[in-house]
Amino acid sequence: MNDIVKKESQLLQSVENALKIIDLLSENGEMGISEISRALKVGKSTAFRLTSTLKSRGFVIQSASTEKYNLSTKFVRIGSSILAKYDLISIVRPYLQELSRKHGEATHLVVMEGQEIVFIDKVNSSNVSIQMHSRIGARMPAYCTGTGKLLLASNYMDSIDEYLDKTVLTKHTDNTLTDKEDIKKELARIIKNGYSEDNEETEIGLYCFAAPIKNYMNKTIAAISISGPAARMKEKKEEIVGSIRQTADNISESIGWLEY
Repeated sequence: MNDIVKKESQLLQSVENALKIIDLLSENGEMGISEISRALKVGKSTAFRLTSTLKSRGFVIQSASTEKYNLSTKFVRIGSSILAKYDLISIVRPYLQELSRKHGEATHLVVMEGQEIVFIDKVNSSNVSIQMHSRIGARMPAYCTGTGKLLLASNYMDSIDEYLDKTVLTKHTDNTLTDKEDIKKELARIIKNGYSEDNEETEIGLYCFAAPIKNYMNKTIAAISISGPAARMKEKKEEIVGSIRQTADNISESIGWLEY
């Protein structure tokens, strides 16, 4: 085994052991380094380094009185975030179905994770001859998608330079915006208009309109979109934009948003 492979193997083993510590604390509650060491069958120094790393990342806390370790409330936040997404899906799906039925196009529910958007629900177009390639769980860049640009405009304007510096701005079609100043202007337009559009920026022939879902704190937590052939979407733009904005407002009100 060469040095690179050996190092990768050791790193993977460390990750596995760290995850085992999380499982141990979840099952047993508070544990000391000696107990963790015995359970994992590793040395105390290794157990200490792994537990200290988890502590530094906020996953584990240490009792001041017993000096033993337990899981932190960070897992509550993670679990709540996951459950909230599933709750949101069940709330939003009937609205997506109705929006799709009304216009005969595909509809989506999307959230932002890191630098990308994630499709967490989808209703296919009733037109079986025209189906989008998107799928639940798929990720796409935010800067060149209707929902992504909307989520960037809603929540990331204060840190947009940092986002753009970290993102590889690939030109997927001739319409894809890759100049940072052009993207900023586009996001400002989205804020002003209250909706976003994907003008064949990820795929030629595909057009999309998106609107924000807001919670009781007036924070945009997700976006819905409707997508279809460019010619048909442009022809019915005013009707579709009005429809998706009203649908997004209805969803937002159902989860506690009050129009300011």
